[in-house]
Amino acid sequence: MNERILPWIFIAALAPSLPAQTGGTLEGTVVSRATGAGIPGVSVTLYTRQAVRYTAITDATGGFRVTDMSPGTYEGRYEKPRFADGRSAAAALNSKLHVEMTPQVKLSGRVTDSAGKPAPNVAVDWFRDGAGSQAFVTGDDGSFMFDNLEPGSYTLRARPRAIPKPSSADGTSVATTYYPSVTSLAEARPILVRGDDLSGYEIRLQTVPVHAIRGVVLDENGKPVTEGYAWLLPVIQQSERIGGSSSDHFELWPAGQATGPEEFRMATREDGTFEFPAVPSGDWRVVGQGRRIPMSKDAPFIDISPTGSELVLLGRQDVEGIQVRVAPYLSITGVADFGDVPNHPAGGFSAPPADGQSSLPPVGPPAQRDGTIRLSNVSPGLHRIVPVYVNGYSTAVFLGGLDVTGQMVTLAPGSPSIRVVYKAAAGKVTGTSDKCDGVTVMLVPQQADGKTPGRMTQCQAGGTFEISGVAPGDYYAAAFEGLGPTYPRDPALLTRVRSIGARVKVEQSAATPLELKATRWPQ
Repeated sequence: MNERILPWIFIAALAPSLPAQTGGTLEGTVVSRATGAGIPGVSVTLYTRQAVRYTAITDATGGFRVTDMSPGTYEGRYEKPRFADGRSAAAALNSKLHVEMTPQVKLSGRVTDSAGKPAPNVAVDWFRDGAGSQAFVTGDDGSFMFDNLEPGSYTLRARPRAIPKPSSADGTSVATTYYPSVTSLAEARPILVRGDDLSGYEIRLQTVPVHAIRGVVLDENGKPVTEGYAWLLPVIQQSERIGGSSSDHFELWPAGQATGPEEFRMATREDGTFEFPAVPSGDWRVVGQGRRIPMSKDAPFIDISPTGSELVLLGRQDVEGIQVRVAPYLSITGVADFGDVPNHPAGGFSAPPADGQSSLPPVGPPAQRDGTIRLSNVSPGLHRIVPVYVNGYSTAVFLGGLDVTGQMVTLAPGSPSIRVVYKAAAGKVTGTSDKCDGVTVMLVPQQADGKTPGRMTQCQAGGTFEISGVAPGDYYAAAFEGLGPTYPRDPALLTRVRSIGARVKVEQSAATPLELKATRWPQ
């Protein structure tokens, strides 16, 4: 499904003006989050909770000005076709508003067969930042079109709607093909979406040698799962990347193996067996799922079915006898050792699955006053222990008595308790940026050690910023326009920070001053 990213609103107070009229004034500028350019023709509505209402239309530069306004604080609504609606928080009169609206872009193209002829009835979808779209099925002319895309980096994929079968003549089959007509996800070329509609993207389906993967899904007692599923995902090598975040922290995940988007899914047969008959050579993960179990009547779309997975290395021949054992979700206990960290009860840790296939990413509730915590809905298998950073940083992660900091760990029934050790973070980074409105400052650790979080903040009035509670260490610092209310997980952003960022060394209990020049993102 398309992600919905709300505009990020910045309000800077100005010195009171000397208007000729008796009332107050509100003025501002509405710009594109993607390009920073002013947006003309935006319908502006300024209103109070007491139903006082004023309207305006932005000029050619995206500016607006409303005068002779009644006293009060005014919220704002901003509307224009092909943009997500904008909002501004309550502002006093004689303030200046800076509003960013997110453009909604069309992306279109066509799919052809290996001979260059239009390929109808092909499923085309996109994915980015861990999210994906519903499939668009090509028509007779092979065309596809996605609407309302927001700025970011998108990977396009075309694949047969049904599980393919190999040709009896030469053992080949049409393979899942990524733009620009490659069969390896690692070779796919992301498409950068900014503010303008994009067209003319062509994917030529590739035909490659294929082999079969056959196996059975078994329950925790070793019995075949008769009403379950098996699905197939590519295994890929990922570089360092930005993971989850809170309001001002984000995780930096180290390089390693990960799974790509689902290729195909099938129901298990009556004897629990499954077959993917036409799979290209490579590393794959087969994920099994037991009988579907909704969480509750109120949440039937949330699945807590038993799951499990197996890694398959497919070479030049079929792979037989794969056993995928599924098991119910677990509850894992742990302790957050906060040490000298102040105001710690909101902290804790989470344990997202390494293969990303759990329908319920296990995020623990805040730790108790004594630091104890319980994670529910943990799928058995490989996991990453992720500290939740509140007023501190992690110095070590233990599974039982074993130091597993920065490592994947196997969680199963009977697994020992998790302990995450924290220390107060007392470093500070302060500075200025050459621009203020819509600027996000990022502080990225120079190494992904699984302990040190990244930080981010918004530039304040006058072009100043401050990030407190920073863990000691070496960082890159960079400022970006148009980054929006949430960080993107686009690996290109991390690469950009490392290429242009200022090198910063943060000491405990010390302030580090910086001067940064803002760069627009996406580029």
